[in-house]
Amino acid sequence: GTMKRFGVKQIIPLCGILFSLTFIYVGLTKLGFWESQGPLPGFFPVIMSTVFFFVSILALLQSFKEKSWNFPKEDLLIIVAVAVAILAHFVIGLVASMLLFVALWLRFVEKTPWLTIVKILVIIAAIVLGVFQFWLKVQFPLGILGDMIVGLL
Repeated sequence: GTMKRFGVKQIIPLCGILFSLTFIYVGLTKLGFWESQGPLPGFFPVIMSTVFFFVSILALLQSFKEKSWNFPKEDLLIIVAVAVAILAHFVIGLVASMLLFVALWLRFVEKTPWLTIVKILVIIAAIVLGVFQFWLKVQFPLGILGDMIVGLL
């Protein structure tokens, strides 16, 4: 067999590997993982990033086995949407950008009714803020606008 060409198929899992390793490092060194009292703010990010790391490794290995790779235009939408959400988090904060991402995705891709979307967002916000912000004391990035608002208070 000939060596498979290196391309986009490999870049996406490699980005996943780098992304997960970054969060594992930050979780362990900056946020803390575990104390005798229980989990620290880095606990869930480290666990989720470790799972993401192994999934990315498997995706990378699988990418070399696939014969041909066609890239449907619908898949480009996912990449653009995630990129916009990542950029938006710098402006409006992580929680707000993720809620906006979920709302827009449900509405325009999944064609979900607005009332259902509002119910889903309330549940997600309650879980994220209740479990992570208040219970585990995870400090989510507030973005430029959030930092400005906090600065005014």
